[in-house]
Amino acid sequence: MKKYYPTLTTELLISSILDPQKRKYQNETGILKQSQLKPLAKKRKTKIEWLNTKDSIVAFDEIVEYYQLPEISLCSDPL
Repeated sequence: MKKYYPTLTTELLISSILDPQKRKYQNETGILKQSQLKPLAKKRKTKIEWLNTKDSIVAFDEIVEYYQLPEISLCSDPL
């Protein structure tokens, strides 16, 4: 860096880091990223909820089918 910027000092670096315009830009990009990620997170959450409800419905149907099976009498037990 000294080859290209021979007068580079720590005071200049600190002032460039603390520059309000640059800080504002950094905050805006962070807000923009958050606003773009919120819809994706909501989509993912709804997909996960849909999958969970689908599994619970299938499990409930299996239980209903089990209860609808005819009862086997003790006399007809092959063992």
